[in-house]
Amino acid sequence: KAVTYEVGGQLLVGNALLGGSAYRTDVRDDIGLFASDSSPSGSTIEGYFDNLDKTRRVGVELSGQLFLAGGHTLYANYAYTKATYQATAEIFSIREDFGGENEVEPGDEMPLVPNHQVKVGASLVLPKGFFAGADGRYIGSQWLRGDEANEEAKLGGYFVADARLGWRGAGWEIVAVGNNIFQNKYATFGTFNVNQGGGDVLERFLTPGFRRVVRLVVRRSFGAG
Repeated sequence: KAVTYEVGGQLLVGNALLGGSAYRTDVRDDIGLFASDSSPSGSTIEGYFDNLDKTRRVGVELSGQLFLAGGHTLYANYAYTKATYQATAEIFSIREDFGGENEVEPGDEMPLVPNHQVKVGASLVLPKGFFAGADGRYIGSQWLRGDEANEEAKLGGYFVADARLGWRGAGWEIVAVGNNIFQNKYATFGTFNVNQGGGDVLERFLTPGFRRVVRLVVRRSFGAG
C-alpha cells in the first residue's frame, strides 16, 4: 500500500531542456523476511515472509539535455534516493548465526538502493553517415542484503563507461558497441552466506559486473520508411 507525493517540471531554455522532480512514497505492508526460531533440517534460511509496518522512499531527480548544431546532443541525469525503514523489525540475516545483529530502527536504509546515481552521455553526428556516442554512469555505494541494520561495510560505488561508433545509409546500419570500455571491476549485488567449502565461515557473496564487451550490430531495413 503506497501513497506517493510528487512535484516536478521541465523548462526549455534556448537549446537546453532542463527537468527536475522530487517525490516521497510512504509504504505500508512492505514484504520482508523475518527471523524464525526453527527451520527445515540442513537449511541456512531461518525465517518467514511477513509484512513490515512502514517504509519510505524519498528522492530528487534532475536532468538536462543540450541540443547542438549539426544534430549533436549532450545529456546528464542525477538521481538521489533514500529508502528507509520507518519501524523497528528483526529482519532475517544469516549474520546472526555468527554473532551479528540485524534489528532495524526507523531511519535505517534499505539494502541495494544507492543514494546517488549519475548518468552522462553524448551523441555525435559525423560526416558521410557516420555517428558516434559515449555514455557513463556512476552508481553509488549500497548496503548489502542481510545488513538491513547498516552495520557492515557497504558495497562500493562504481563507474562504467560505454561507447559506440557506427554508419548508416542505403537502408543499412552498422554499429560497433563497447561496454565497460575501461575494464573497471565492480559488483552489482552483495549479500552474506556461509562458505561451506572453505571452513563454514561467513563471507560476502558478490555478483561481479560485466567485463569489457565489444559487439558488432548489423541491421538492414526494407521498404519505404
